[in-house]
Amino acid sequence: MKRGLDVYEGGERYPRNGVCFGQRGCVDVADAFAAIKKLVFDDKKITMAKLMEALKSNWEGHEDIHQLCLKAPNNGNDDDYVDDIFNYVSLKCNE
Repeated sequence: MKRGLDVYEGGERYPRNGVCFGQRGCVDVADAFAAIKKLVFDDKKITMAKLMEALKSNWEGHEDIHQLCLKAPNNGNDDDYVDDIFNYVSLKCNE
């Protein structure tokens, strides 16, 4: 950030060959996919349409959905549910 360079211009602090959005990006993607998988597909607590509506409104009027997403499984907690998604995303990103 300080240098004003993106990952493709060498701005990543710890560059890796073939990385499409950096390690932190893989973590964020895995967390997002885990929340979607858990809340929409596995537990069916919300629909994808409702989630998209909440995201488009930046959570305004959808604080309940925001809280569900914040409490969803996330990476870094030795949770295979998310770690498996992270490993898949990270592997695909580095192909």
